[in-house]
Parts: sequence; C-alpha cells; structure tokens
Amino acid sequence: MDNSGLRVAAHLEENLRWFVQTLDNWIGRDSYQMGGGTILAARWHHRHSTDIDLFYDPGTHGDVPLDGIIQGFRSLERQGQIERLEVHPSRGFSCERASTPLSLFSTVQVAPVRVSEQREASTGIGTETSAEILLKKIRARMIRSPRYLPRDAYDLVIAHVEDPDAVDQVFRVLSLEEKRILAYDAHRDGIQLTDADRIVSPAYPGLLDPLENLLRYVRVALARNLTGDAVLELTRMRRETRTRA
Repeated sequence: MDNSGLRVAAHLEENLRWFVQTLDNWIGRDSYQMGGGTILAARWHHRHSTDIDLFYDPGTHGDVPLDGIIQGFRSLERQGQIERLEVHPSRGFSCERASTPLSLFSTVQVAPVRVSEQREASTGIGTETSAEILLKKIRARMIRSPRYLPRDAYDLVIAHVEDPDAVDQVFRVLSLEEKRILAYDAHRDGIQLTDADRIVSPAYPGLLDPLENLLRYVRVALARNLTGDAVLELTRMRRETRTRA
C-alpha cells in the first residue's frame, strides 16, 4: 500500500493508528474515510484539531458489521483501553483513548464532488474532500441553528483563503432554500458563536481577538461577499504554522 499522503497532527497520529489497526479486526481500510476538522487542519494548518472522525457510507462501502464492532469496543472499554463509549444505534459510536475523542459513524455523501485522492500517510485510509467536510458542517450545524460553533465558522471563513474552489463547490450544491437561510443569517442579529475555547492554536489569531471579528467575517462569507480585499485582509492575519505539532 502507498501510504504517502496527508499527515495528521503528530499528537493524534498514534491514536489514529491504534483506532485503524483495531478496526482491521472487522473491516478493511477502504471501508471508511477520515473527515472533519482534523482533515481540514492537516491540509490548511490553520488550527489544531483534537479528535478523530471516521465515516462510512453504506451505499458506497457496503455492509459494515457495526454491531460486532460495537461489541468489540465494549470489551475494550471493560479492559480499560478506551473510555466514555457512547453508542448511537444504527449510526455508529464514539469513545476516548488517551484523552483523544474517536468516532465511527455512517454518513451519506452529500456533495457530488470529485473523490479525494489524498490518503492519510500513517494508515493509508482515504480522506473526505474539503468541500464535503464544509458542506456537512453547514447542513448539520449552521443551517439548523443560529448558534454556530466558532470552529465551524472559522473553518468556513478560512476556506476562502486556503481552498476557495471548495467553497464554490459547496454553494453550487446547496439548494435555493438553504442559500436563502444562509443569506438571512448573514444579516440577522440572532447569530451567536458558542464554545469559543474549542479553537486551538489558530493560525489566524486576529480572527478571534476579539471574537466579534469572526462573527463579522462569517456574515460576509454567508452573503458570498468574502472576496478580493477581504481575502487579502485575512491573508495578512496568517501566522505561519505549517509544521506538524
């Protein structure tokens, strides 16, 4: 297997290898992909991410013996190898190992975008595209609630600098109704940012100091006006951190 590819942060790599090697007992490594903010952080080096999120699509990857996997992880919890196991019937599970959150959940590809050719370097598993990750964040946690997680807002804003093509793909896929909701959010007063302490080691610290800066930029992004001079202004905020931590 060619394991050349994307490298997650060093503080996550050992737990990722353990998770994947444990899952080898039930499913092959082509049965799921890694996604979430950890993959965006590995690509963009814009913040640290502290969790490992794996996803399988039953329509793409076939049957995954979820019940057997969960039983196996229950045994690992009894042995003290993991803790805080939470099971979501028919969907997946989450747990922690050495203070690192781990999860495996079913998903359905929501963006008709090109398949990512990047694989995670230490395990060889596939990775979701940046557009897919951003679209999941928007549909799962932004369209449905006026209380945005700062890390989701931060990722969306930074995408305009690091991968504007992914942003364009996302807005091409969103329905007219979804775009209408986001445009409404861009101008209303009810949008709030919560859980601010979850953004670790931001490479764009000026976006978070004060936090109102991030709220201002995400409103511009939702209105599809984060272009030109606004992007240049963001680029100047960047503190170079393109090394694995």
